Amino acid sequence: MYEHRTYTIAANTAEADRTTEELKISPGILTDLSVYFPPGCHSLARCRISIGETPIAPRSKGNYITGNASTLAINGIYELISDKVPHLKIELWNLDEEYDHTIHVTAKWLTEEEMQAERTLLAAIHERIDKLVRSMTGGA
Repeated sequence: MYEHRTYTIAANTAEADRTTEELKISPGILTDLSVYFPPGCHSLARCRISIGETPIAPRSKGNYITGNASTLAINGIYELISDKVPHLKIELWNLDEEYDHTIHVTAKWLTEEEMQAERTLLAAIHERIDKLVRSMTGGA
């Protein structure tokens, strides 16, 4: 599953006055996250993404991500999304004194049902490969 949101950050918003948004997602495993900073952001629009108190982007507490006409893509995250905290916390601020900026956040995750389907598929693939190897090597 995936979810995409756009967030407009008001001009002249200091980190101390940052806004916090929640991106609700289903329990499961967060696998991929991307943040797109359109042209004109000039690294003035900033954000920080976490699951509860666990930083995801960036991984170190207190830091932030930013960009200009660029996408930060983080693949292979594999963080648990529990039913106790079924959302990403997105903190946003904008040091541009004149212009608002809009960023785009996309999250991709596997629900518990999708994880089980993947396990079943991987087990079937493993079994077929094992049979093929045995047939090629004369194994039982």
